[in-house]
Amino acid sequence: MADFVDKTAFFGVPLAEVDVEVVRLGMVHLRELNGTLRDEWENYTVQRRVGQGKDSKPDTRGVKALAIQLSVIDTRTGTFMFDRKDIARIQAMPGDILDGLFGHIKQLNKLYEEDVKAAEGNSDGEGNDTTGSASPQG
Repeated sequence: MADFVDKTAFFGVPLAEVDVEVVRLGMVHLRELNGTLRDEWENYTVQRRVGQGKDSKPDTRGVKALAIQLSVIDTRTGTFMFDRKDIARIQAMPGDILDGLFGHIKQLNKLYEEDVKAAEGNSDGEGNDTTGSASPQG
């Protein structure tokens, strides 16, 4: 008979953390999003809209910056490196740095291309996977 997980083990699963090399930036420490933070990111991507009525579409501005804000950890303190007031500054960074870092975040959180496109409203160009990761085989 198989051993089943108990409540202590179920709630004791740690969040994954990785150190990644980001081109033009250097080493960055990332922490996996917990359920609350992932919901926050997903809600941000679907609730913000541009236009009105039937012509409205998701507003994807800031999607990558929010993921970065919720994932980058200061290794000295073990806390978030950035807070909400830093999102505009994150957005102002070079696009290749944001794309590279977001690629690592997608990989860490197992956000596959179809997840990102769904969150971004199937917009072209915003969800390009530059990490070389692929969707899971099912």
